[in-house]
Amino acid sequence: MYYLYCNVGEMNSYDGCDNEKPSGGGAYNKDHIGHEVNNFTDINGICYGYVQSKGETIDISRHFGAGKKDDYVDGITVIWFAKHKVVGFYRNARVYRKVQHLDKEIAKRRVYDDYNISSENAQLISPYERDCIIVGNGQSNTWFGNAEMDAKLEEYISSYETQLVRAEADIYDFDRPLEGFEKDAVVKTRVNQDRFRALMLKRYEGKCCICKVHSKELLIASHIKPWSQCNSSEKVSEFNGLLLCPNHDKLFDLGYITFSDTGRILISNELDEVDRVFLNVAPDMNVSISEEMKPFLKYHRESVFKG
Repeated sequence: MYYLYCNVGEMNSYDGCDNEKPSGGGAYNKDHIGHEVNNFTDINGICYGYVQSKGETIDISRHFGAGKKDDYVDGITVIWFAKHKVVGFYRNARVYRKVQHLDKEIAKRRVYDDYNISSENAQLISPYERDCIIVGNGQSNTWFGNAEMDAKLEEYISSYETQLVRAEADIYDFDRPLEGFEKDAVVKTRVNQDRFRALMLKRYEGKCCICKVHSKELLIASHIKPWSQCNSSEKVSEFNGLLLCPNHDKLFDLGYITFSDTGRILISNELDEVDRVFLNVAPDMNVSISEEMKPFLKYHRESVFKG
């Protein structure tokens, strides 16, 4: 197995630069927006990554055994790191010798259209969990490690991957007579949902961000932009979440409440006064909102909230 280590600027999402730009990762990022800003933007199941390399080429012949005329090599594990911390990885990546350019239609979702690495198996690590430290090769943005380093990173990545549940949905047998019974089932599970919940518990200090219910068994990590509408990085972004009690989670999920960019609660006209009282909803309620959360809340107000 071959490994490629890529030093990039540090970001939270690597999914555009509406609210942040990469820091570190070379002098270019001081005055410009680095081309790595979309390294974990999911486009039809593929992430297209960029790392600046010497002469704008990656020597895939010398390091990966590619032929001199080969444009790319497949099956590479790419480790992305920033400021010595692993921020994510690509499995079974395609690494190109020279910089490639995306189709114009695809490139509309990105800041830049250039890339030199792609993968259908990309995993971004949450900023709160970036605890794997590696030492780079001087100031080089691309390097190839050694047997000891490769083994260390493979152990780390493999351990991370074992926590990801990848299962296909099993459909109930509706032709069977209705009765009480048990059956083994394989269910589709939200990958990294447990990690996402841990982030929400930490972010909101173990309390519902609306009513301050603090029994952890009752609290739910709720996505602002619905899971089904998220790309891979949005699904685990700590800025796309609220920690809510069951009542407020259901109200938020169904669009009966939402929040303004200042954190003021907005209540749907479809929620009557009696339900507002018994479900603990009042117009003077507020939550704390960061700049990074605003795009997700905008989506919720426009696409989920009942108005």
